Amino acid sequence: MALKAQETVNLAVLSGTEILYLDKVDSPRSVGVMSKIGQRNPVYCTSLGKSLLAFQSEEEQARIMAEIEFRPLTPHTITSRKEFLKEMKQIRLQGYALDWREIEEDVECIAAPIRNHIGNPVAAISISGPQKKIQTPGKRNM
Repeated sequence: MALKAQETVNLAVLSGTEILYLDKVDSPRSVGVMSKIGQRNPVYCTSLGKSLLAFQSEEEQARIMAEIEFRPLTPHTITSRKEFLKEMKQIRLQGYALDWREIEEDVECIAAPIRNHIGNPVAAISISGPQKKIQTPGKRNM
């Protein structure tokens, strides 16, 4: 997938209100996004985290949401619970999540959950790259 996309591909799991990177394949290009195995990031501003949280049970989603402290990491970070819940609904409808420069100013990502045999999300996979190179569908107005 990384070779076809020519961008960084990440694998992560949910860990409380964060995601934990388990594996990655770096972009073969000279300009790309760097991530680290073992790194953690907030669930609310990453496509990986949003794709994992959106498909949790309502009870689990509510429990995790109650613990999130929304802080702006860029001017594009969602900091409103109401807006975040609206995005969760959209992610469930479309089946994937987007990060429109929410955790890093010049990085965009698209992610989808990986489900177990009964349909529960157990991990997520993403493609991330510099904003100028990634063409994410349905971009928010910036």
